Amino acid sequence: MKTTIQLPNEFSAHIASSGSQYTNSLLGNTNISTTTSCAGFFFVVSPVQQENSSKDIDCFIEELLTKDKSLEHDLSEGRKWAAEVLYAEHPESLKTLRLKMGYSQVQLAEKIGMKQPNICEFEAGKRKPNIDTLVRLADALGTTADVVLKSISPLE
Repeated sequence: MKTTIQLPNEFSAHIASSGSQYTNSLLGNTNISTTTSCAGFFFVVSPVQQENSSKDIDCFIEELLTKDKSLEHDLSEGRKWAAEVLYAEHPESLKTLRLKMGYSQVQLAEKIGMKQPNICEFEAGKRKPNIDTLVRLADALGTTADVVLKSISPLE
């Protein structure tokens, strides 16, 4: 199974007798029905992936990473981009701090010796970490405990 993510300007539309197709240097001609656009990126989806469209996204990403470890770097860079662009209005939130480091909730949880639901609760403001967890979060996020505490308890 091969998934390719390309920027839109790397594609050129062609009208052929068989209909519209995208062409790029890696894949050659790709039928439009197998592509989808999300946040300015085109995702070329293989027929196998289309058949498994109801698969949980976390399981799907884990499956992709198992087959191609180089995708982890791309995911990390995508998280950093999301922090910079999509969360620019909340630069001091815990979610933004996590994304700036390129971590998923699962990765951050593993780094601090916890489970992912804890990170979700911290980010949602449903729960505050104890002092030990606060220090571990700060270390993992490359910042100080007071910055992490402010990110969990923003001034209203």
